[in-house]
Amino acid sequence: MPLRETAAAILARVTPCLITHFHKGHFDHLDPAVMHWLRSRALPVVCTPRDAVVLAKTGLRTLPLYGDPSSPQAFFEGSIRTTPCTHGED
Repeated sequence: MPLRETAAAILARVTPCLITHFHKGHFDHLDPAVMHWLRSRALPVVCTPRDAVVLAKTGLRTLPLYGDPSSPQAFFEGSIRTTPCTHGED
């Protein structure tokens, strides 16, 4: 499906990318076209430390969120924290 006409203007405003979770081979999470787009613009990818290891190997510029998951970290004008989770089946 092609992107909307306004997509280019919206994408031009992207500064960092927040990836909440990544599963190798699950392209519904992060497909090759998006990975290429992020690499070509050298955009920082904010992610968990575990995902940062894998994503950095693909050439992405990762900014892992370190620290105690129960304590929020500064994130732009607000804060962010990681939350442990597991995927269900199906």
